[in-house]
Amino acid sequence: MTYDLEKISGLPLLLNEEGKLNSTLDDLYLPEPALRKVEDLLPVLACNTDMNPTQIAYYMYRGIFLKEHDCLFKETGLRYDITILLPGLLSKENIKTLGHYHSRPEFSSYSYPEVYEVLYGEALYVLQKKNGESILDMILVKASSGEKLLVPPDYGHVTVNIGNTPLVMSNLMASNATSVHREYLEKKGAAYYIFVDNNNGLKYQGNNRYGPLPSIRELTPKLNESLGLMAEFSLYQSFVISPYRFKYLVSPQEQGDLLTRLLNS
Repeated sequence: MTYDLEKISGLPLLLNEEGKLNSTLDDLYLPEPALRKVEDLLPVLACNTDMNPTQIAYYMYRGIFLKEHDCLFKETGLRYDITILLPGLLSKENIKTLGHYHSRPEFSSYSYPEVYEVLYGEALYVLQKKNGESILDMILVKASSGEKLLVPPDYGHVTVNIGNTPLVMSNLMASNATSVHREYLEKKGAAYYIFVDNNNGLKYQGNNRYGPLPSIRELTPKLNESLGLMAEFSLYQSFVISPYRFKYLVSPQEQGDLLTRLLNS
């Protein structure tokens, strides 16, 4: 069975039975996906897993665009991606991303921010902000189809597929940004591990490799037209309509503190 993603994404995309993307339009540039297997996630799991280490955990499509918008993406220095997390349990944890912080632009005291949109399924975003070796803030955000999320500068993040279907999410970010996984690998994951119990509730377990931890704050996704996060348009459509609204993704120095405040407002 395939699932049509066009209505929610604004792009002619189909999710096939394998959890991969197909397109009905030749004018859509859809690259071959990179992938992560279960064995790639072993360094960030709370417990060992009996799952087949060669099983695919998620696909990463980097740089999707309609060919008529190729120049627009190049001119703005932005990139539109889609990641697909397959459903499943890694011991007590649902399949999740490896986790990373973002690099910083040259001469900036803030790292690159990022925006996400859930296209299908149920996501839990686990955000953490640090100062040196200390974790200053921990945020959980649940999001479902059509909801959008800002990851502000200097927040590392992990995404967990908390549903029973594939989780399909898009993101828009600076094409020059790189993902920095080092701390997540060194500390065996995020500052908190997330477990889904038998009643579909969430349980949290602190990762003692981080030392003292702040309490978790649970927030809900919020729209913000000034940031391009609008209810009536998909993330891709919002970018094409008003690309200037996403300038903060390539120049966080101009609005770094404001972006963090907006997450909490």
